[in-house]
Amino acid sequence: MVSLLKRLSGSSRPEWQKFLRQCLLQRISTDEFYNLAKVMLRRHPISHMDLFDVILESRAVTDFDWDPLIPDYVDAVQKLTQVELFNILPSLLAHSSIKSDIQRWKKQNQAQNQDTDQNVDEQGPTEPADSKGPATLLTDYGIIQNVITAVTTGHAPKIALEFMDTCSAIADWILALVSWNAHLGSEKGEGSGTQLLASPDVVSIFIAVGFLFGALAGTEVGANALSFQHSGTFKHQRMKLARALTAYSPICAEISIPLRNRLDQLQKEFSLFLKGEKSNQDHVIEDTAVSTLEFESRVVDIPPVSSRAGLYIYINSLLVGRPLIDDNLLINYLNNRYGGNHMALVEELITASFDVLSNGMYRNEPQQSMFLFRAFLVNKLPSFLSDLAGSVVEPIPVELCITRALARVDPNTFPSFSEIFSTHGNSVLSDVRQEFLFSCALHKLIPESSIERLLGENPMQTLPNGGRFVKHDLVAQINNSHERAEQLLNGVESMDGNARAIVEAIAEVWAFHRTKILQSTNMDNMDNVGDA
Repeated sequence: MVSLLKRLSGSSRPEWQKFLRQCLLQRISTDEFYNLAKVMLRRHPISHMDLFDVILESRAVTDFDWDPLIPDYVDAVQKLTQVELFNILPSLLAHSSIKSDIQRWKKQNQAQNQDTDQNVDEQGPTEPADSKGPATLLTDYGIIQNVITAVTTGHAPKIALEFMDTCSAIADWILALVSWNAHLGSEKGEGSGTQLLASPDVVSIFIAVGFLFGALAGTEVGANALSFQHSGTFKHQRMKLARALTAYSPICAEISIPLRNRLDQLQKEFSLFLKGEKSNQDHVIEDTAVSTLEFESRVVDIPPVSSRAGLYIYINSLLVGRPLIDDNLLINYLNNRYGGNHMALVEELITASFDVLSNGMYRNEPQQSMFLFRAFLVNKLPSFLSDLAGSVVEPIPVELCITRALARVDPNTFPSFSEIFSTHGNSVLSDVRQEFLFSCALHKLIPESSIERLLGENPMQTLPNGGRFVKHDLVAQINNSHERAEQLLNGVESMDGNARAIVEAIAEVWAFHRTKILQSTNMDNMDNVGDA
């Protein structure tokens, strides 16, 4: 049957050549060609691949570099014969001017080496544009684009063998393009650089072939065929593909970095390397390791410097949403950050807290957030610094730290009381510095007499009448009189430095009574069970 089909194809081939010649010369439309080809197939049977060969050979009829009818006729025959479009890649390469250029250059090189063709030496380099017959580059590109469209629209190979045969054809295309590039460089005497950049049409084909492989490898059949479980079955195809991708990568790096990266990823993912060859990424890792060692040997050991912005971001993050500030977590972070430099710790912590409040104002934060920032600075920070100062062996000059921190605070954002009238200061935060200093004095961080010096004017407020609250005393007061709890709750929003003790005392009393209620409930339940 096969031999009979070959004989029929051989006898029908001249008729098809005449038919294609007339169609191209008369510029027959694609629809009309489809109907005529259907009749021709009945009258002159021919194998499908031979028919594609005849169409591709007929590009020499019009002597045009670009004839749009050729890709259209290929599509028409594909629809007529139901042959998948990717199967014509080998035939397309065989009839491409890429192949003919390479063959012509090889013959010229052989003639030069044998010193039998003196004319070649006189003519010098010969480029593809001087070759006989039309260049097929544009037609090749158009057909490959049609193949890519078919693959990406659900007409990719359905079985692994078909896929690997297609990859083998792609590898042939890549190797041919690489060879074309090398021969052109040799003809021009410019070495083995990326000579195909001089021909935009060849560059288009080069990129299209790479995209085609990427599209095929992204299919389920492609991923399965390239996997390790088929590495032995398709050993020869994999070796050819590995050789092609290895040659393709350095040229592609000068044309399209994203495409090169994609193909390198596929090459590494499916281990498409020749024996003993390493991936580009492996070379990069080795080079990076050596470079890192060389770099580290020249690095001067400089102590880390903590920035003002870093602590500001950390404090801001503590106060986002519903703040639950763990003192132990905060002190561990600060100790790691400042490494025992308590003066810098205190100074920058105060500065960062003022920064949080001022930036909140500039961001037009809602009133609730501004109250939270202000309460942290006035009610939380002084008590925290008091605990910190009492936990270290060496005394911390807190007053000096506060002096330095206030010197870094923007006076326009936190003006004194007198500056409100003399300048256009912000009256919203005018009392903050004073509230903070009185809170510090309340927690014995600074003497009350230093407040006037630090403010630069007479203060407008005094320490709370009841002095500094202590949690244990407040717990006892609440237990003696529950009305005391309501009185204390009214002072939670006061900016005098006592809010922390009030909240801790009420929380402890609430937890104690809640535990008693739960225990009483459990005892009642047990009694009821016993009675039952």
